[in-house]
Amino acid sequence: MTTMNTYADNRTATNGSDDRTPLREHAEAIREDVRNLREDTTAAACDAAHAISDTAKNSAQVVTDVTKTGAEKAGEYHDAVCRTVRKHPTASVVTAVAAGIFLGKLLGR
Repeated sequence: MTTMNTYADNRTATNGSDDRTPLREHAEAIREDVRNLREDTTAAACDAAHAISDTAKNSAQVVTDVTKTGAEKAGEYHDAVCRTVRKHPTASVVTAVAAGIFLGKLLGR
């Protein structure tokens, strides 16, 4: 019965060492690099997600603050206009009519 040997079997038999060992070590190093890369990428994605979340929260707070300030200012202007109309009702009506006429002419109506 004849036994067929592969090239790797012949190499191991002739010089007593396995030529595939450096390849295996290199492959294991690549696997480790890929694992590290995956961990680093996951960590970077988590950091980016947290940064985006923080930015969104800060932006929402800024919008809320600006809205509150705008609402307060609008309330102050409303109160001032009401006081002026109470003090000078006829002048307020005449001013409103004049503004209406002016806008009508400006818009061509």
